[in-house]
Amino acid sequence: MSRQLHRERGTAAMEMTVVTTLSIVILAMIVLAGRLTWHAVALTKGVANTNRIVATLPRATLVGGPDALKAFTQDTLYDATESAGIDLQPDSQFIAVSCGLDPCGDDAFNSIRFSARIYFRDTIFDSDFNDVIPDIFTIRSASTQAYATNFPAVSKN
Repeated sequence: MSRQLHRERGTAAMEMTVVTTLSIVILAMIVLAGRLTWHAVALTKGVANTNRIVATLPRATLVGGPDALKAFTQDTLYDATESAGIDLQPDSQFIAVSCGLDPCGDDAFNSIRFSARIYFRDTIFDSDFNDVIPDIFTIRSASTQAYATNFPAVSKN
């Protein structure tokens, strides 16, 4: 009785292609998650620093109205995120500034709230994830800071 030997030629090559493909996909996901985290941290720090800067400005500089204050905060946020090295900037329509609970104006207020969001997209392969899953890849950040209304008196000695 003769038995035919089963040939397994090419099995290792098939296993290698499957493992290599999965490894490349997992590596790409790790890189994407790292970039997403990097953008989120940079936006959060940029929003917090911008809000801290605006909260320490003298009230006389804030009398330009909500549009002037939004333009100032937008420029400051762009500088902060650009210096952090991220390549995505929030659109001006997704930047909001409010003084207390109302839009900033000439009224007395005791806090400033600043928020921004970025729609994350992959700039390496130029793919837009918002078409597939819009809410997951939206990076939002907000910060509220008490406005420094009482400055310490300077004593003359």
